[in-house]
Amino acid sequence: MRTPKRRTIRWIAIGIILLALAVGGVSFVVPNLLLRSDFLAKKINRDGEDTRLEYESATSPWPGTVRVKNLRFRNRDPGAEWAFHLEEGELTYSLGDLLRKRFHVTSLSGRGFVFRARERVTPSAATPRLLSRIPPIAGFSDPPLIAPSKPKRPPTGKEWTIQVDRVAIEEAREIWIDEYRYNGDSAVTGAFLLRPKHRAEVLRGKLSVRSGTLRSGRDVIAEDVRVTIDTRIAPWNPSQYPGSKMLRFVF
Repeated sequence: MRTPKRRTIRWIAIGIILLALAVGGVSFVVPNLLLRSDFLAKKINRDGEDTRLEYESATSPWPGTVRVKNLRFRNRDPGAEWAFHLEEGELTYSLGDLLRKRFHVTSLSGRGFVFRARERVTPSAATPRLLSRIPPIAGFSDPPLIAPSKPKRPPTGKEWTIQVDRVAIEEAREIWIDEYRYNGDSAVTGAFLLRPKHRAEVLRGKLSVRSGTLRSGRDVIAEDVRVTIDTRIAPWNPSQYPGSKMLRFVF
C-alpha cells in the first residue's frame, strides 16, 4: 500500500517530467516554426533595401541549435556597403539568456564563406576603372554612391545583445575589400559582442590563409600566399563611428 507521502512524490515527479517535456517541445517546435516562416526576415529586413537576410533553408534539430544553408546577408550605411555568404552553418545558443534579451551564441561553425565590402564614392570618383576593380554586391546598385545620412531612431534601451563566444569557419574562399581581392583556402576564427546602437567589440579574430592569390583589380600582387592575421577591435559605438571610421579601433 502506497503512503500519501509516496503518492505525493510520485505526482511531483510526473509533473516535473511533463513540464520538462512541454518546455522541450516548445523550445523545439517554436524555433522551427519561426525559421520556416518569414517572421525573422521581416524583423531584420524592415530597413528596406539597406539590410537583407536570406537563407535557402534553416532548421532546429534540437533545442538551442540551428543549422542553415546558403545564408546571405547584406548591409550598408551612408559610407560603406558589405555582404557575406555562408554555404553551411551551425550555431548553438543559450535558451536561458533569451529571457534576458541576449542572443548568446556559444558556438558558430560553418564552411564556404565569401565576404565583400566596398566604400561608397562620389559621382566624380565612380569611374569605369574603379567599378571594374571593386566587388559587386547583389541587391545594391552600381556605382555605390555616397548617400545622405538618414535620420536614425535613437536607442530605446530595449535592444538585444548579441554575444558570440566562438566562431570557426572553414573554406573561406573569397575576401574582397574595395580593390583588394583574395581567393584561396583559409579559415576564420574569433569571438565578438554587439549591442546595436550602443556597443560593438571583436574580442579576438584570426584569419589563417593556407594558400591563395591576392590581387589588386586584375593585377596579381602575390601568389601562394600563406599568412596568419590576428585582430582585435576595441569597443566602439557603431552610431558614432559608422563604416570605415571604426578602423581606428583595430589592432
